Amino acid sequence: MWWKRGDEIEGTTVVIAARAEPFAAPGGVCLTETAWQQTREDLPRPAKCLGRIRAKGLRQKLVFYHVYASGVGWPSRLEHRLRLALRGPRNLISAVLTVGVVLWLAVLLRPLAAWMVPATPTQVIRTARLRLERYDKDDNIQAAIDELGKVKSTDPGYPQARSLLGLAYWRRYQQNSVVADRSEASNVCALVLASNQDVQDAHFVLGLVALDRNRPAEATNHLAAANREAKGQDGSVLVQLAAACRLLGDVTNATLYIAKACQTASKRKPWHFYNSLGVLEVRRANNQAAYSNFLQATTLAGDSPIAWCNVGKSLLLLGRTGEALTCFEQARKYGDTAEYYYDMGSYYLKIKDDLAAADSFSKARELKREDYLCQGTAGLAALNVPARRPQADEYLTEAIETAKIVLADTEDGLVAARLGLYYAALGRADEAREYLHRALVKSQDDFLVLYAAIEGYKRLQDSNQVRALEKILLAKRQEKQ
Repeated sequence: MWWKRGDEIEGTTVVIAARAEPFAAPGGVCLTETAWQQTREDLPRPAKCLGRIRAKGLRQKLVFYHVYASGVGWPSRLEHRLRLALRGPRNLISAVLTVGVVLWLAVLLRPLAAWMVPATPTQVIRTARLRLERYDKDDNIQAAIDELGKVKSTDPGYPQARSLLGLAYWRRYQQNSVVADRSEASNVCALVLASNQDVQDAHFVLGLVALDRNRPAEATNHLAAANREAKGQDGSVLVQLAAACRLLGDVTNATLYIAKACQTASKRKPWHFYNSLGVLEVRRANNQAAYSNFLQATTLAGDSPIAWCNVGKSLLLLGRTGEALTCFEQARKYGDTAEYYYDMGSYYLKIKDDLAAADSFSKARELKREDYLCQGTAGLAALNVPARRPQADEYLTEAIETAKIVLADTEDGLVAARLGLYYAALGRADEAREYLHRALVKSQDDFLVLYAAIEGYKRLQDSNQVRALEKILLAKRQEKQ
């Protein structure tokens, strides 16, 4: 019903038309049901029913129809329908509550869905790989081991799953220094290769094990195979190849592999790539380069206690003790680890707080019971506190027994040098000289071996050997400059 008053048209029909206009999408037309019935044969496109909508100023809800403009896609149509559905505070509150309930049910039912619909082997492998990318986080390694153990020998991707399982055992060995985990990693990956499956991860793990056992030639063979499988684009493999070449005395190829590792850009480099590169630079006495790489690791894994501890360790080597302490405190926020207590012990030694150093190294030893380095360093630190001499003897004896087992398996010059140092600290000069000489014959180019040997001969009060080794160390530093 409508009427005309002067030049103005008034009435219910006019009010309805005015109220229908805001319901229209840009370029579209909104019609009442009555208007639609009268004009639907003449409309250029079919109209969509919007349902019953309450319009302002009208007592009853009316049925409206809408004709969209030509070329309007589904995103614009969806946005239009959502805008109509959320008109008014009651509708908005209802929508928010509905979304909340749906999300809550999704979280609640997710474990049930996972139980009812087990993950495919491909999904298991993908999830495990992501977990092992962040092996520094609590329970990630064990979760990966549990998941990969469920993949059956008949499943597709089984060799890949077994190789990743070997990598998980290796990561656990890195965390707790339990030799049985390293053996398990080696056995699992060796079986993969024995079944004529040339898997990159299997070669990589066996290369890491060979490096840890100080067998650089064997490590180079496996890592070269892993590099071929990766088509030269895996930076982590290239870094370990550089480490193997360094042990073989091949400085040219070691430098070349490091340069290639830094240039790889086919995929994002994980935090542990920079962490491994930093460790290699420490062994080469490139402390500034080590610091830069460790710092890059923290930008990729800002909640990694290992990464922050390594940044602090490199700052200690650079003499920046205040900044190092800040990094160690940051590491403590993300985990109460043996690495944190060990590095704090090094910090306390740097500032001449012998008692605090002894306490920190002792705590590191408690958290990493099978690590000869934690045992031996705790013993050396306890020697600086007269009241703890019995404890020092116990720790050093324990370290010697553990290190001998490691040395029998690895033939590592650094392990031999530390064994000599521990014997020297106990006053057993003959054994000390034997192992120190063995270390220098094996690895005189290793800065860490030289540092340990110098400290050992100082405790033996052999000034001639100390001076000779310090000259070698100085010459090597000058070469690097």
